[in-house]
Amino acid sequence: MCGRYQLTATPESIAEHFQLPRLPRFEASYNITPAQKILCIVELDDQSLKSVNLFWGLVPSWSKDDKNSHHLINARAETIREKPSFRAAFHKRRCLIVANGFYEFI
Repeated sequence: MCGRYQLTATPESIAEHFQLPRLPRFEASYNITPAQKILCIVELDDQSLKSVNLFWGLVPSWSKDDKNSHHLINARAETIREKPSFRAAFHKRRCLIVANGFYEFI
């Protein structure tokens, strides 16, 4: 994912598309940045889907402090399975980030 993205879809359209009974409160935005709370969809143990608000950023499992979680926002597809920062999260803690578009400032 890039350094910014947008979510402008209506809560009704998101709930209908993913067949969710309800969504947590979120604000539409054209400029969502790392460290903000973002709308995500996670799979529960019973394989049902649930929408939740999560902070955008990864805190590695060995980290004692989450102050700098916004620094880890991207992973390369080629190495995500091997890099210590992303390995456990890739295998055990996935989510779908709901977005209409993404971009990077040049």
